[in-house]
Amino acid sequence: MTEDGSNSISAQCVLRVLIITEDMLGSSVTVRLQNMSQEHFLSPLLTNFLEGVSAVLSVPVEDVFIFNIQPDRDAAPGGILNVSFSAALPGGHFFPSDALEEQLYLNRLRLTSLTQMEVSPRAQS
Repeated sequence: MTEDGSNSISAQCVLRVLIITEDMLGSSVTVRLQNMSQEHFLSPLLTNFLEGVSAVLSVPVEDVFIFNIQPDRDAAPGGILNVSFSAALPGGHFFPSDALEEQLYLNRLRLTSLTQMEVSPRAQS
């Protein structure tokens, strides 16, 4: 908290620690966000992305776990952002990767509309 006599400012920060398990990694997917930088994504767009994925997969927002956000090394800066995540199912299991890919692909127009981002599948290498 900072005060200068007549004005005061305070802020609160929430730290969420997530332990990434082998099961999460093995049940993850990476999507490509077009025309996106890390800085831009980590603004209110992060919430849009989480809510959009949550709606498309019909899971609570807190069951979508983003664990990697990296610019595509082959794209121009601010061009393509790779976002890796997994989503939990009831009972402590995770969506299999192929089921995640299928749901996101089949609902990509809805996901683009909900997130306000151009989401495309990651090119397989």
